[in-house]
Amino acid sequence: GLKFEDYLLQLKKSEPELRVDLTPQAIDRVKASLLTRAIYTQNNMVVSDEDLKKEIEKYKNMYKDNPQMAEMIEKEEYQEMIRNVMGNSKVMAFLKNEVQLEK
Repeated sequence: GLKFEDYLLQLKKSEPELRVDLTPQAIDRVKASLLTRAIYTQNNMVVSDEDLKKEIEKYKNMYKDNPQMAEMIEKEEYQEMIRNVMGNSKVMAFLKNEVQLEK
């Protein structure tokens, strides 16, 4: 892989300059994440354990030939990430439905 120092050289930037450049995007991502979480919570959305198990099985089947991924999928942290992705999908579907109702 590319060393970070070489990446900075390719960009012709210092680490502080890169941080300044990336800050607006980072702020936008944090705001979007907080807003998504608030919508999820305020609308009492839930990803059931059963739905999570089904999604995990999909991942296991998708990566059945990759032992490293299979091992990672078994970790609680990875399963929580899957739960979060599923929750975000619920929020997006909710927002899409809300926009269509207003038309």
